[in-house]
Amino acid sequence: MFFSYPLDLLRVRLALAENTQTSLSLLETCKIIYNEQPSHSLRISNFYKGFAPTIYGMIPYAGVSFLTYENLKNYAYSFQYTTVLDDNGKRRLKAWAYLGCGALSGVLAQTASYPLEVIRRVMQIGGSSQMPATVVYSSTLHAAKDILRRRGFRGFWVGLSIGYLKVTPMFAISFYVYEYMKKTLEI
Repeated sequence: MFFSYPLDLLRVRLALAENTQTSLSLLETCKIIYNEQPSHSLRISNFYKGFAPTIYGMIPYAGVSFLTYENLKNYAYSFQYTTVLDDNGKRRLKAWAYLGCGALSGVLAQTASYPLEVIRRVMQIGGSSQMPATVVYSSTLHAAKDILRRRGFRGFWVGLSIGYLKVTPMFAISFYVYEYMKKTLEI
């Protein structure tokens, strides 16, 4: 995450430039970010705006997804119509049951971690010379308080429905492939 995060920041900034009708190259965007007022003494830290909420968000995202998936999977085994016997006589869930458990775990994980995603994005854009009216956030808490003040509690879930469109099939397929590979590798 430490090494790939600057690429995520660049992706957000390039998308922002596209939305503001400004055509910037990758190199120009890097220069702009580097030359912005640094939040710390090192200008390279400009490429890590919003890094802390990203790390914080990984905990509920991964934790909720795996906890939910395993619990749903165990619950699904209690229904005969969700299971099938494999070639070795071992009971397994049907494909749709794995996909459903994965999809629901993705929805719950996205919901649990989404406020930190919103904070991260606000921090990535904050203080950008492309968006001069934005605030430079000194911390995750500073950004969270500003979102709460400007948009209220619902501001932490702006765009969540679009996030569902992304994570629902992603988690369904990821967990299905996970189970398929466990079966294939006999784990």
